[in-house]
Parts: sequence; C-alpha cells; structure tokens
Amino acid sequence: MRVEVLVPQIGEAVAELILLAWHKHVGDKIEKGDLLFEIDSDKAIVEVDAFVDGTLTQIIEPDQSAVMPQQVVAIIETDNAVPTVESGSGAAGLPASLQETYEDNISVAVEASAAAEQQEVKLADAQRETARPKISPKARRLAKRAGLDWNGISGSGSDGMIIVSDIERAIEARDEGIHRSK
Repeated sequence: MRVEVLVPQIGEAVAELILLAWHKHVGDKIEKGDLLFEIDSDKAIVEVDAFVDGTLTQIIEPDQSAVMPQQVVAIIETDNAVPTVESGSGAAGLPASLQETYEDNISVAVEASAAAEQQEVKLADAQRETARPKISPKARRLAKRAGLDWNGISGSGSDGMIIVSDIERAIEARDEGIHRSK
C-alpha cells in the first residue's frame, strides 16, 4: 500500500518550514520509528520518524526545501495490501446490491485503517516528545560541531529545554575530563 509522508503541523502559527535533511534515501527499507528527515521551524529543529514499515519509494521534496505543514514530501510503499474489488475476486459474482455493500464495507474498512494509522501517528508524536530531550536549534548545532551527545544533558531553559549555555558547560566538563586524564 502506498503511504504518503506528510510534514507535521508544528504549532498553530507556523506557516513555512525548511526540510533540512533526509536521513533515508529512495530504496531504503524503513522501519516504524526510523528517523526520516529533519525540519527547521525557526524556533526548533524537529525530527520526523517513520510511522510505518516499508520501502521509501519517492522523495518529493529534497534537502533545504521550503515546505508547508501537511504537505506530502515522500512516499513509502508498505506490505499491507488494501483489498480491492477486481473481476474474478472479492465481490465478483455477487448480486449488484451485495457488490455495492461489499465495496462500501471495503471503503469503511480502509477509512478506519487510515484513522487508526493517524491515531498511531499522534501517539508516536506524543511519545517522541517525551522520549527526546528538547534542544534549541543553536544548541543542537553547537553540540553537533563539538561531537557532543546531548541526550544525557539536563536543560536549564524553559520546560527543561537544552540551551547553548548547557552545551557550553557540557563541552567544558568534557574537555576538563580529557585534560585531567593526561
């Protein structure tokens, strides 16, 4: 089944975002939870994870593209087949009234499946928010340049966000530890 990958809605006032970088390439096998791409909203860099297993078959928007919330940026092909009515299978051979009911039931099942998938995405987003520490874009860039893993750092910013001064302290502590061991 073909699944569209959408840019998440980040806040209510965010209109345009920058798709910073893809972490997967066309043809890559994707597992639910894999990091697909990063988006910059001027206030934060958001990592977007896969919500289904499958194969990345198309990247519509490349790195550094301006994108909008809910815009389709990629396609993942999953192994989950959606039943269809074709001649010789499914409802073929049933009276017309039953064929229509069968097709309606398939349509409802597909809609319910899509709604359940959307609910899973919302749950995954909520879990991701609590699982990953919040870090400002500037602090993230500083940590990356310094080769520092920020996952174990306690943030002193609002709502526990890791800010530049937290990264600078961690770099100092790391460097002092290196100099003391020599």
